Amino acid sequence: MVSTVFAVSNGSNADYYRSKYFSLDSDYDKIKSSYDFYHKHAVIVNGNEKDTYYHCRECEEYKNMDNFWIFNTEYAKSKGYKPCPKCIK
Repeated sequence: MVSTVFAVSNGSNADYYRSKYFSLDSDYDKIKSSYDFYHKHAVIVNGNEKDTYYHCRECEEYKNMDNFWIFNTEYAKSKGYKPCPKCIK
């Protein structure tokens, strides 16, 4: 959750922006929850090569992949993939 202090105002603009802020704050919490889930449980493996590593979304290796699969971490491990030493510590 993002914390912000609002200035007190008698105008309807303040009410409008306060309402928008709380709506966006709620959306942020939902998106953050999904991001955290995927970041914790999903990994990327190269679909073109015999790469033996699984990667996170931010990995430089992933950015160079034309074809990839997204697995949960346990499945990737069960298929013999190991954590990428560059992106997963």
